[in-house]
Amino acid sequence: MNHPKLEQFKEVLETDFATFYLNDVKDTLIVRYRASTEITLDIAKEALTVIKPFKDAGSVYAIIDFSAPFLSMTNEAKQHYKANVSSQNTYLVVIIVRDKAHKVLANMYARFDKPIIPTRVFTSIKEAYRWLTENKI
Repeated sequence: MNHPKLEQFKEVLETDFATFYLNDVKDTLIVRYRASTEITLDIAKEALTVIKPFKDAGSVYAIIDFSAPFLSMTNEAKQHYKANVSSQNTYLVVIIVRDKAHKVLANMYARFDKPIIPTRVFTSIKEAYRWLTENKI
Protein backbone atom coordinates (compact mmCIF):
# COMPACT_ATOMS: atom_id res chain seq x y z
CA MET A 1 0.00 0.00 0.00
CA ASN A 2 1.25 3.51 -0.80
CA HIS A 3 1.65 6.30 1.72
CA PRO A 4 -1.57 8.37 1.72
CA LYS A 5 0.19 11.61 0.69
CA LEU A 6 3.47 10.53 -0.93
CA GLU A 7 2.85 7.95 -3.65
CA GLN A 8 6.54 7.11 -4.11
CA PHE A 9 6.54 5.55 -0.62
CA LYS A 10 5.36 1.96 -0.16
CA GLU A 11 4.34 0.36 3.10
CA VAL A 12 7.03 -2.06 4.30
CA LEU A 13 5.82 -2.87 7.81
CA GLU A 14 2.88 -2.27 10.11
CA THR A 15 2.99 -2.55 13.90
CA ASP A 16 0.49 -1.78 16.64
CA PHE A 17 1.95 1.70 17.04
CA ALA A 18 3.14 2.81 13.57
CA THR A 19 3.30 2.11 9.86
CA PHE A 20 6.68 2.19 8.12
CA TYR A 21 7.12 3.31 4.50
CA LEU A 22 10.16 3.24 2.22
CA ASN A 23 10.60 5.24 -0.98
CA ASP A 24 11.38 3.76 -4.41
CA VAL A 25 15.13 4.43 -4.20
CA LYS A 26 15.22 2.99 -0.65
CA ASP A 27 17.04 5.93 0.93
CA THR A 28 14.21 7.50 2.97
CA LEU A 29 12.08 5.85 5.64
CA ILE A 30 8.82 7.26 7.00
CA VAL A 31 7.62 6.23 10.46
CA ARG A 32 3.96 7.22 10.77
CA TYR A 33 2.75 6.87 14.36
CA ARG A 34 -0.90 5.93 14.95
CA ALA A 35 -3.44 8.19 16.64
CA SER A 36 -3.86 7.81 20.39
CA THR A 37 -0.49 6.14 20.83
CA GLU A 38 1.53 6.69 23.96
CA ILE A 39 5.12 6.08 22.96
CA THR A 40 6.51 4.23 25.96
CA LEU A 41 9.98 2.87 26.58
CA ASP A 42 8.91 -0.53 25.16
CA ILE A 43 7.59 1.09 21.97
CA ALA A 44 10.76 3.18 21.62
CA LYS A 45 12.87 0.04 21.91
CA GLU A 46 10.71 -1.80 19.37
CA ALA A 47 10.77 1.14 16.95
CA LEU A 48 14.57 1.28 16.99
CA THR A 49 14.71 -2.49 16.48
CA VAL A 50 12.37 -2.19 13.48
CA ILE A 51 14.35 0.71 11.98
CA LYS A 52 17.79 -0.92 12.35
CA PRO A 53 17.64 -3.22 9.26
CA PHE A 54 16.64 -0.27 7.05
CA LYS A 55 19.57 1.78 8.36
CA ASP A 56 21.91 -1.18 7.94
CA ALA A 57 20.71 -1.56 4.33
CA GLY A 58 21.55 2.08 3.62
CA SER A 59 18.42 4.14 4.35
CA VAL A 60 19.91 7.50 5.20
CA TYR A 61 16.99 9.92 5.61
CA ALA A 62 14.09 9.71 8.06
CA ILE A 63 10.67 11.29 8.26
CA ILE A 64 9.05 10.83 11.66
CA ASP A 65 5.33 11.57 11.41
CA PHE A 66 3.89 12.62 14.77
CA SER A 67 0.91 14.40 13.20
CA ALA A 68 -1.79 11.94 14.29
CA PRO A 69 -4.03 13.21 17.08
CA PHE A 70 -3.51 12.34 20.74
CA LEU A 71 0.09 11.17 20.53
CA SER A 72 2.28 11.34 23.59
CA MET A 73 5.75 10.17 24.56
CA THR A 74 7.03 9.28 28.01
CA ASN A 75 10.25 10.79 29.33
CA GLU A 76 11.77 7.30 29.41
CA ALA A 77 11.05 6.88 25.70
CA LYS A 78 12.59 10.29 24.90
CA GLN A 79 15.70 9.43 26.86
CA HIS A 80 15.96 6.02 25.18
CA TYR A 81 15.73 7.58 21.71
CA LYS A 82 18.32 10.19 22.65
CA ALA A 83 20.73 7.61 24.05
CA ASN A 84 20.31 5.01 21.32
CA VAL A 85 19.71 6.81 18.04
CA SER A 86 22.86 6.54 16.02
CA SER A 87 23.85 8.97 13.31
CA GLN A 88 25.42 6.07 11.40
CA ASN A 89 23.62 5.82 8.04
CA THR A 90 21.24 8.68 8.91
CA TYR A 91 22.06 12.14 7.57
CA LEU A 92 18.88 14.15 8.06
CA VAL A 93 15.68 13.75 10.05
CA VAL A 94 12.45 15.64 9.59
CA ILE A 95 9.65 15.56 12.10
CA ILE A 96 6.03 16.14 11.13
CA VAL A 97 3.74 17.59 13.78
CA ARG A 98 0.04 18.39 13.77
CA ASP A 99 0.02 22.20 14.02
CA LYS A 100 2.09 25.30 14.66
CA ALA A 101 1.82 25.02 18.46
CA HIS A 102 3.35 21.53 18.33
CA LYS A 103 5.97 22.82 15.91
CA VAL A 104 7.06 25.46 18.43
CA LEU A 105 7.33 22.79 21.15
CA ALA A 106 9.25 20.40 18.87
CA ASN A 107 11.65 23.14 17.81
CA MET A 108 12.26 24.08 21.46
CA TYR A 109 12.95 20.44 22.28
CA ALA A 110 15.38 20.18 19.35
CA ARG A 111 17.11 23.43 20.30
CA PHE A 112 17.65 22.49 23.93
CA ASP A 113 18.15 18.75 23.52
CA LYS A 114 20.52 19.11 20.54
CA PRO A 115 19.89 15.91 18.54
CA ILE A 116 23.01 14.30 17.07
CA ILE A 117 21.35 14.08 13.65
CA PRO A 118 20.39 17.36 11.92
CA THR A 119 16.65 17.70 12.50
CA ARG A 120 13.98 20.00 11.10
CA VAL A 121 10.27 20.26 12.05
CA PHE A 122 7.35 20.72 9.64
CA THR A 123 3.56 20.70 9.75
CA SER A 124 3.22 19.33 6.20
CA ILE A 125 4.69 16.03 5.07
CA LYS A 126 4.86 17.25 1.45
CA GLU A 127 6.84 20.35 2.48
CA ALA A 128 9.07 18.18 4.67
CA TYR A 129 9.78 15.74 1.85
CA ARG A 130 10.47 18.61 -0.57
CA TRP A 131 12.96 20.13 1.90
CA LEU A 132 14.56 16.75 2.55
CA THR A 133 14.93 16.08 -1.18
CA GLU A 134 16.51 19.50 -1.76
CA ASN A 135 18.97 18.99 1.11
CA LYS A 136 20.10 15.42 0.48
CA ILE A 137 23.83 14.92 0.63
